[in-house]
This record gives sequence, structure tokens and C-alpha cells, in this order.
Amino acid sequence: AVEFPYDEARKLAFAVGIDVDGDLRKIRMLEKKTGSVVIQEPKERRVKYADPEAGTFEHMIDAAHALMNAWREDGVSGADAFLKRTRLNADTRFQSLLQALLNVIPRTKKGSMFIRPEAAALDAMTVLFPDLKVPEDSRPVSQPEQGSLDLASKGG
Repeated sequence: AVEFPYDEARKLAFAVGIDVDGDLRKIRMLEKKTGSVVIQEPKERRVKYADPEAGTFEHMIDAAHALMNAWREDGVSGADAFLKRTRLNADTRFQSLLQALLNVIPRTKKGSMFIRPEAAALDAMTVLFPDLKVPEDSRPVSQPEQGSLDLASKGG
């Protein structure tokens, strides 16, 4: 979920040693609303934390979001230029982060478009990281799950 109850976010963050208010809100990963938090997209973090023109990044997630912003703004060539300039294309920790993001960001689509822009960016950038493994897409939003009634086997 993009938006979820603040208390759940606080408990999950606490379990892994992170303070929602001090850590995640400080770097604008989350925006607090009344009783809930919203995960921020890379473009919403661009100015201060995820600028593709920046030389260094305090956190690896900032670099990953900057890469997604470079891709969004200038396509694969922009992402490739960013990686070469920052030398993150050779950083195994960075590649591990990208793989983790591929694994956890929902790949749900509405029609042919990913709901989360991060999924679209990561999917497109796998051409720059051939070792990344793309998980299966989630079930499209427009197709609700349905059970089936097999009356023939029940004698009906």
C-alpha cells in the first residue's frame, strides 16, 4: 500500500531499528497525514534528496531514487550517464538494493501501465543491469479474483 496507518509504519520501523519521525520523515521517504503515512515517489524527493545531478548521496535509497529520476527525465541514456558519472553501476551494494526494490515494489498494473512509477523505472533500467532478475507482475487491478462453482462434480 502507498498509504497505510501511521501506527503500523511506526511499529514496522521500530522492529528494524528505524524511527519513522526522525529517520524516514526527515529524508522525506514518508509524508505524515492524519493517522497515516504515504510513501513518497522519487520525483517527490528529487529536489533535496534524489537529484540526479548530485555528486554524492547520504543514503543508497537516495541514489536509487536519483537514478529513477534520471530515467524518468532522460530515459535510459540519462540513467546510463548517471550511473557512469556516479560509478554506481559497479557498486554491488547498489545493485543489491535495486534487486531488493524490484522484489518489494508492487508490480501491479492498471491496463498496461504500472501503478507505482518505481516499478516502471526499475523494469526499464534492467537493460543497464543484466544480472537483475525481474519478478512476475502482480495480477492487474481490473481483474478481481473469482472462485468457480463446479456444479457437475457435486452432482448438481
